[in-house]
Amino acid sequence: AVFYTDARAAQLSPVIDQLVIDAAPAAVREAVRGSAGVQVLTGDARRRADAGPDRDAEAVTAMNALFGTAGGVTAFVSVFVVASTFAFAVAQRRREFGLLRTAGATPGQVRRMVVAEAFGLGVLASGAGCLLGSYGAPALAARVVEAGLAPRWFTVGHHVWPYHAAFWTGLLVALGGVAAASLRAGRTAPAEALREASVDKGAMTRGRLLSGTALLLTAAVTLGLALAGDPGDLLHRKTYVSRPMLLITAVALLAPLVVRPVTRLLAWPAARPA
Repeated sequence: AVFYTDARAAQLSPVIDQLVIDAAPAAVREAVRGSAGVQVLTGDARRRADAGPDRDAEAVTAMNALFGTAGGVTAFVSVFVVASTFAFAVAQRRREFGLLRTAGATPGQVRRMVVAEAFGLGVLASGAGCLLGSYGAPALAARVVEAGLAPRWFTVGHHVWPYHAAFWTGLLVALGGVAAASLRAGRTAPAEALREASVDKGAMTRGRLLSGTALLLTAAVTLGLALAGDPGDLLHRKTYVSRPMLLITAVALLAPLVVRPVTRLLAWPAARPA
């Protein structure tokens, strides 16, 4: 026989959902009458108490696919959010970068400054995400078990590598998103110091406008064709991942067109006289 401590037994089997009772079935049924979710299995019906490894394996595979897809889409969205945010910030700070260039800063120094800012923000954001994840992951695991999406024994293990993976992935996302913005900041000329401190009117280039419009039209047309033909096709994994990515990319490319109007709209209540 193999014996475990209470703590180890709780770790191996967090939920006890089966009991073997040596008593008359009628007496057991009478004792549990009115208890929600309790079944008394006798005879051939006892096979329903088997663990069902194939069923559990399929459920775990589905959960891995669900969380993997969600993580991939989140990383994809994060890159474009970071890229758009830094592009807008660099456009607003062109006068500041022009002053630095006038004071003798080289393009490389300006680029490294922007990358260092992204690095610092990435470290803080990734650290905060890992901290929140350490509390949110067990709650999420419990929720999917309650919803019947995962086996009852499904829990979050005490592993360190997911936090390392999440931290470094978040940092790489931040640095990847700032790459284009740092190059744009490094190309700032000293003469930009003489400009007004406003958003660069060249932020929306013709290529960016054409690319964003093309992606937006592609997403709209493919969505319309799917709805008109076979709406069930939208539920396929490759479809419900790729189509949102088209929309996300299009919105990120066309963001400069709506950033200023939206900013004015949000600031309008505060700007109204009391």
